[in-house]
Amino acid sequence: MAEQKDRFPQTALFNVNDAFGGWPQVMKTHFASGGELDKLLAAGRG
Repeated sequence: MAEQKDRFPQTALFNVNDAFGGWPQVMKTHFASGGELDKLLAAGRG
């Protein structure tokens, strides 16, 4: 992979704890019933 790195832009990484408050918060906000994923999927159907 190292020989291919110049073909792609550098990506900024982040820490889930710092950016979103940890995995339990991510799961609650985005993947629980009625969460952000459900809202996106519903919008795509409508």
